[in-house]
Amino acid sequence: MRDQADTLLRKESKKLEEIEGKSDAYSVFGSFDSGTKLNKSTDTSDGISAGVSLGKMFSTGVAAQNVSQGIQESSSYLARKQCLDSLSKVLGGSTATAEQAVSICGTK
Repeated sequence: MRDQADTLLRKESKKLEEIEGKSDAYSVFGSFDSGTKLNKSTDTSDGISAGVSLGKMFSTGVAAQNVSQGIQESSSYLARKQCLDSLSKVLGGSTATAEQAVSICGTK
């Protein structure tokens, strides 16, 4: 049974390595005191404010690479959302085309 599990694990790890181009012998991720929150807000266009606190965390190997990639992607999303919210406030009822919004706030 253990040999079957080891064989399956090696096979799936090889597939993941081929897909993502990442591999290591052992990855670890740990997070403590992390949380999320969702609040009503008058400061955003949709009336909702969201937040994430990472607390204490550690990771090694591919896990560390994946965590840093996720943080990068979520940070750029939050920056775009804040930019669009600010743009909406500045326009004060006027509208901007999608192209104008993209030129100001970016797409990535």
